[in-house]
Amino acid sequence: MKKKLKHVLIFCIGVLITGIILFVHIKYSFSENLLQKGRKNVSNKFMPEVTDAIAMDGEIIVLCRDGTVWKWDYISGMEGAVRVSGLEGILKLAATGTAVYALSEDGYIYAWGSNSEWSISPEEKRDKIYYEPVPLMGLNNIVDMGAKNGTAFAVDDSGELFVWGLYLYGDEWKDRIPGFPEDRKGEVKGVQKIFAGADGYHYFMKEDGMVFSIMESPGADTLICDFIFPELDGENKKTDHPRFLDEIEYIDLREGTKYAVTVLYELGTGKDIVEMDADGYTVFMYRADHTLWYWDSNTIKYHDFKDAMAEPESGRENYAGNFEQINVREILGTGDGEEIIPEIKDICAGKENAFFLTEDGQVFMSEYVTHEVKDVEYYNVSDTRKDRVMDTSMLPDMHLKKMSFRKLDLEHIVCINTDGGSSFLAVGEDGKCYLYDLNEDLG
Repeated sequence: MKKKLKHVLIFCIGVLITGIILFVHIKYSFSENLLQKGRKNVSNKFMPEVTDAIAMDGEIIVLCRDGTVWKWDYISGMEGAVRVSGLEGILKLAATGTAVYALSEDGYIYAWGSNSEWSISPEEKRDKIYYEPVPLMGLNNIVDMGAKNGTAFAVDDSGELFVWGLYLYGDEWKDRIPGFPEDRKGEVKGVQKIFAGADGYHYFMKEDGMVFSIMESPGADTLICDFIFPELDGENKKTDHPRFLDEIEYIDLREGTKYAVTVLYELGTGKDIVEMDADGYTVFMYRADHTLWYWDSNTIKYHDFKDAMAEPESGRENYAGNFEQINVREILGTGDGEEIIPEIKDICAGKENAFFLTEDGQVFMSEYVTHEVKDVEYYNVSDTRKDRVMDTSMLPDMHLKKMSFRKLDLEHIVCINTDGGSSFLAVGEDGKCYLYDLNEDLG
């Protein structure tokens, strides 16, 4: 009897141990399956679809379709994405280079980052860091904004334009307060769209379709002004070419600054313009008829040395130019048949290059290439000595430039952006980010 009880006890213990092992195995397997499922979906289980993105200071900052803003650093990647607190209903992102701006649907601009350029608050010290978004003071009911390289613009629901970061006033701190010269507010009334450029050329469209630019050229009046004066076709077309600065109608916006020449110039009516952006040499324009254009002038030809724009005979800078259509079909390689050319969804310009995003997720870029090398004689406006012998100078073996385009090996891209310099960011449908530094990646 005792032996029988012993066998029963051993059997029960074995069943119990087997049950425990089986339970642990099932529980572990179930948990591991959940873990693997979570790993597979970690990139989209919490963050909505990305519609825009900015790369700055080692971080990727993205705007999602539901109006939320998220960020992650280069090292952790999207797996480490966290939501930026305090931001909801965001419509647009922009960056000055040191600070990030977010425009909300209730008309406020929120900013965070470094105040080194007084881009967040001119009343605070430049070394202050804003880790959480704060509203920019003095701005409300804002409907559009734009910013690049320390310069920013905003327009409210009445069409009033605010600028900050341009050289306008004698007191530099005043340049950092959103506003516009009082005597010139009538010239910019009724702004509807803002296209902030990367290096001195910024474009705006009014409700009546009039397009104007605000341009800033560093230095004094005696030096070459790094300006371009595009003309839109139509009734408002101005004088014939060639055109010199003293023949061009523009408005000097300066109120005491000694650091730059800042002017306002009207291009003409362009109601059919969908997108615009500008690098340091030209402006790109995409029209409603699905054609893409750039302004061809001496700022491109004399890309490497703009002082050569001054003609040796007259000493005046020649700003003549014309719009040239870009052959998108050839760039994308869609052939000469009846294939539909995809529309341009976005133009994103840095100082030397621009990225173009098509509606089907392709990307191509612009660049300046040498097409001729020759000796160039120019009027030396920088030599103002009374005892100078020669009015002109010779630049041997100057590389004359032209515009060129090439398609990038990217597909299914949903948004592009730039730091305003040489770095560009592209984000794919799968959330993957592609960072380009054109000084390194593309030669």
